[in-house]
Amino acid sequence: MKRFFAILFAVVCLFTLAGPTLAASSTVTVTAQVPEDWIDVHLYAWDDNTNNLAEWPGTRMERTGDGRFVLEIPTGYPYVIVNNGVGGTQTQDLSYNGTSDIWIVVDSAYGKTIVHYEDPGLYYDGLTPSPLSSMALVGEGNDDLRWDPSDPSCEMTLIGSGIYAKSLAMNKGETILFKFCGNDHWDGGYNFGGYDETDTFTTKVISEGTAISLFEGHRSTNLSYTATQDCNLTVRLDMNGVAPVAVVTENAFEEPSTTASENNADNSIPIWVILLIVGILVAIGAIVVAAICMNKKAK
Repeated sequence: MKRFFAILFAVVCLFTLAGPTLAASSTVTVTAQVPEDWIDVHLYAWDDNTNNLAEWPGTRMERTGDGRFVLEIPTGYPYVIVNNGVGGTQTQDLSYNGTSDIWIVVDSAYGKTIVHYEDPGLYYDGLTPSPLSSMALVGEGNDDLRWDPSDPSCEMTLIGSGIYAKSLAMNKGETILFKFCGNDHWDGGYNFGGYDETDTFTTKVISEGTAISLFEGHRSTNLSYTATQDCNLTVRLDMNGVAPVAVVTENAFEEPSTTASENNADNSIPIWVILLIVGILVAIGAIVVAAICMNKKAK
């Protein structure tokens, strides 16, 4: 009986120790976000000893419902290249830890490819959220707006991870036409000093937030907003989601507060009133004195 329990204990220990090993994943999932004109997307991978997973151009990736491409490969291949098939465009050599799922995004605007260890989302209609050095709020309809993303007055403030903001003093009924523009990037359809008249600004931002698109170079769709009151308007761009969101908040102007000195001034008695009271008191005093004197003479 003791031998039976000893064997049973050994088996339990064996399965307990083997559990994590059996549960460990032996594959990783590679997701690629590429330009729209890439139609024959492959993944080429190799290990530290230059042993490749498959001959060039590698293994064809499968298109997903959101337009990205995905492929599951064994762990241990920390070097990869995403390419558009034989003779097609390809990325530079990319490296990662070889054991984690990764998201690769090809940036055609900046000629870069970025490897993410978390899903970056589809912010840019198939283009990468490449590192932002600045974000500008460009437009017209307000003294603090210009059609020039390099103008310092248009610069937005980074107030949190992926969140930019800028405040504008606005009057009731005032309408601004604007768009977000990152890294001082401007495309051919827009020129400093104005915008293409054929490009409409029909997307109206609402206070609860409006999902927008950011195109090549972090340039947003055209937006507009009309103030409902005299206010300080805060315009925010929040990039922490499946799609970037434009948010506006109206902060009503505060009524000027009355200072203590103003209160004292309002409550003070005018000097002419004081003089009048003094004169009356003096007159009453004189009458009283005269009456007393006359009363003494009468006695």
